[in-house]
Amino acid sequence: MNFSPEDKIRHSVVPPNLRCVWMSAGILSYQLCDRQFDCDDCPLDAAMRMHFPRIDPLDKSKPREHDGQRPDMLYSRNHCWFRPMVDGAGRIGIEPGFASALRSPKAVVLPTVGQKLKRHDWCAWIVLEGDTIPLRSPLTGKVCAVNSTLNDTPSRIFDSPLEDGWLFDIEAKTDEPIRSHLMRKGEALKLFDADVKHFQGLIADALRAGKESVGMTAHDGGEFLSDAAAMLGGKRYAEIVRRAFGGVG
Repeated sequence: MNFSPEDKIRHSVVPPNLRCVWMSAGILSYQLCDRQFDCDDCPLDAAMRMHFPRIDPLDKSKPREHDGQRPDMLYSRNHCWFRPMVDGAGRIGIEPGFASALRSPKAVVLPTVGQKLKRHDWCAWIVLEGDTIPLRSPLTGKVCAVNSTLNDTPSRIFDSPLEDGWLFDIEAKTDEPIRSHLMRKGEALKLFDADVKHFQGLIADALRAGKESVGMTAHDGGEFLSDAAAMLGGKRYAEIVRRAFGGVG
């Protein structure tokens, strides 16, 4: 489908079914698609993905902290980390790759101190815009402390997943083979990185297929939408998070 300059002049507000995916994302102020939205073979799409990573749902301005992880940390397949502490206790949080998908959490619901958990029990809930992501406990034990600062600043799980954004401490039996189902850093990161790539692919597919209308673009005086959650809507975004990081819930 070809468009003449006169077509562009007549459409001061472009119909959503004609907008290039990059216009719908708010990156380009005006661009009509002449390829029936076949992005895979579009040179503009390839060039934009090289120079404008803002359509990427993960905030790449924030380090994923992989290099800063402590050597004594272990990881569960449901994207949690475990760091042994004194007296048989250990601290639990979520690993950075998964945390980077949890943009702008509204709240974090934690277990109560003294609560007994079994491995795979529901232990925490992350409330996003429009939906909730549940987490399962990677260990069996009794909760001995929770990160109460998340009540006021739930964004810490996104900003600092390995430090200030920890979830809770658990007393695990020292004679229990807790490490038998936990992974070391190298093994874990291969799996986690694959999940992140899967997540990015699902987000890109959703943006291409949906061709969401994002309202007035910057060309019309509006503001750019800077993340995929805003473009897709909270509920749909949360569904993709659960699908990509399937082990979390």
